[in-house]
Amino acid sequence: MFTVLLVDDDSMVLRFCACVLSRMEGVQVIQASSGAEAIGLAASCETQIDLLLSDITMPGAVSGIDLATWFGRARPGTRVLLMSGWRDGPLALPADWHFLEKPFLPDRLIAEVNEALGRRVGQVADSAVGNVGVCAESREWKVQGRGAAEAGSGGKL
Repeated sequence: MFTVLLVDDDSMVLRFCACVLSRMEGVQVIQASSGAEAIGLAASCETQIDLLLSDITMPGAVSGIDLATWFGRARPGTRVLLMSGWRDGPLALPADWHFLEKPFLPDRLIAEVNEALGRRVGQVADSAVGNVGVCAESREWKVQGRGAAEAGSGGKL
């Protein structure tokens, strides 16, 4: 069993990622909506957190990069996968951190999580990725079969 701490201030992205990750075999998901909340959860959590999956840009004092840096000191065995839809240029991240650009499809999220963990965690339990129900509620990003239709905010999550 692998534990992923998922952090994003956008509730739609949080629900989408949690839904996809929870359908992966052997993955347990813990959710937080801010960097500060994530630090609180991690500090009080006795379970090993195998992967931090966090948005980079979040409101408040703790960004995704700050959070990943904290994890490097407090929980050095935790792998890091950062995601963002906003980039002004190339990111200078440590070599052992991974990056996922938004928007992304479920298959891409699964592949990046597997790569960040350095092993094969598992496929989506339901082979029809489009059946990720909570994802279909989104107006900005609807998963239909194996494709995505972006509307509204241009699909940036």
